[in-house]
Amino acid sequence: MKMKHCIYSVFVIIALTSCIKDNSSYGLREKEAITVTGVEKSYSGLLHGKNIVIDPIVQASDAQADLEYLWVMLPNDTLTRTRILDLKLNKEPGLYRIRLQVRNKRTDYSHYETAELKIGTAYTRGWYVAKSTQSKTDIDLFVPGNTSQEYQYMDNVFSLNNNRKLEGDPLLMSFYGRYFAWDGKEYVPTRTLFVVSERDGSSIGINSFKEFRSFETLFLMTPPVRKPTFIISAAIAQYAANDGQLYGYSVASRSTGQFGAPNRIDDRNTPYHLSKYFIGTVLGSGAYFFDELSSSFVLGVSAGGMLAPVRDSSKTDIPANKSAKNMLYMGLKTETPTTGYAIFQDKSNPLIKTVAEVIPSATHFMMKGYPIRPTEKLYNASRYMLLEGEENLLFFVVGNEIWSRNLSNHTEQLQYVVPQGEKITLLRHRKYTLEPAYAHSYVAVGTVTGGRYKVRMFTKNTGRLNPEPAFILEGNGDYVGDLLYVGDGLKDFFTHNTSY
Repeated sequence: MKMKHCIYSVFVIIALTSCIKDNSSYGLREKEAITVTGVEKSYSGLLHGKNIVIDPIVQASDAQADLEYLWVMLPNDTLTRTRILDLKLNKEPGLYRIRLQVRNKRTDYSHYETAELKIGTAYTRGWYVAKSTQSKTDIDLFVPGNTSQEYQYMDNVFSLNNNRKLEGDPLLMSFYGRYFAWDGKEYVPTRTLFVVSERDGSSIGINSFKEFRSFETLFLMTPPVRKPTFIISAAIAQYAANDGQLYGYSVASRSTGQFGAPNRIDDRNTPYHLSKYFIGTVLGSGAYFFDELSSSFVLGVSAGGMLAPVRDSSKTDIPANKSAKNMLYMGLKTETPTTGYAIFQDKSNPLIKTVAEVIPSATHFMMKGYPIRPTEKLYNASRYMLLEGEENLLFFVVGNEIWSRNLSNHTEQLQYVVPQGEKITLLRHRKYTLEPAYAHSYVAVGTVTGGRYKVRMFTKNTGRLNPEPAFILEGNGDYVGDLLYVGDGLKDFFTHNTSY
């Protein structure tokens, strides 16, 4: 009985104790807060442009807070573990979300800030310049500024995006708006820039400037010799030349964007070697090439397989086949009707040179030839250029001088003298009419000296270059080989005609 009484007393004491009021402040502690300012709702920038820098101001209600930071690109790509975000814009153009986590390590409390990030591209408009340093080709981009003659310089955009340079000095660039490229699911028409160097080639998506295909994969079977000279679009076909052999495929239907076996020149598989010069137009009847071995013109065929022979007009001065001439130059003069001009040198007597108007045709090929006298400046020219669709002038280089020849009356005129010490490596006519706001016509003169290049962009007045260039594109490189303007008007089948 005594034991039961003791147990009862213990229970009474416990019950009385549980009714005592708790005057502590455990449940009244103020809720923790972390405040972040300086993070905007959205940010935007250009691919490989100026970094996005976010420097937030952080305040914590916990006086003893031990804060740590984590920036991520959602869902889980860690950017930095520092308070300040210095973000390089090197991801594909698109819309992203970034998030800052601020965590108090002492209490494990976290606060989050989220922002939208839009990465655009600078690559869809501007002047592309193909240049090289120590025979390694890269591409610079000049992005338009506030006026048509102000540009932001972006150096080496090809290697920046593709981690490689092209082998050899640059030769030629071209653009096609419907090149079939793989988008992860299928081959789709894509706006594409092509660049060819002495020992390399590439097709490049213009939005991201990522390489679709290198020289090795431009062909279904990689050629054993790497000597490309051009990649062009003409009529309903795309053509490439490598080591004097022509490759082609039709663009009228979906493809993988690769060139198959080289074309044959006839059913006997006679050897041939094409000149790097050609006449081909986007809206014309096709592309015409010159075989250096037989001194004969041939016509490209969109279906590939075999090149087509051409037949002379009864009015021609120079035969299209077996003319016994070397071709020193040929370029496009007009698109419709398709015409061009060529400079020939006799094989039997190299002292005989001729300038010829070329009116190509599969069945009535005609050339009108005019002798070049040794006393004329054109006789010793080293580089040539035609004005497409404009004055009937042929521009050419003699030493450090730019000359022109009137192809109607054969008079010659000194146009510009390059400063001493500069070497001329580029002479091009660049014309763009697909967007009125950006329309232009320039004669481009590229020079190099001391590891730097200059491309002087001249306008004309009735065939005469203005005394000073409208603007100059300058960059790093010991050789400049080509330049091309890219804009929104280059799409579908609307593009530049390509010509040396």
